[in-house]
Amino acid sequence: MQQAYSMITEIMHIDNTFDDLPVSDRKKQRQLVLSEKVDAYFAWAKQKYSQVTHNNTIGKAFAYSINQEDYLRVFLSGGHVSMDNN
Repeated sequence: MQQAYSMITEIMHIDNTFDDLPVSDRKKQRQLVLSEKVDAYFAWAKQKYSQVTHNNTIGKAFAYSINQEDYLRVFLSGGHVSMDNN
């Protein structure tokens, strides 16, 4: 799970550097810089999910992330959308 944490932290850190940009520029930067990283995260998560027991905590965490993929990608489609709800 350390790798998942590292990947997500990197995505969030990069996204935070876009905070002062106008909405349209933030959207462009997200699509240019972060889209590929988000794709890589989900490809990695799906590959790892196929290697773990689905009923344990790690399997459930991967399943949750994969099942929420469409919603977790929403921030890429608009500069006005926050990456998190915190």
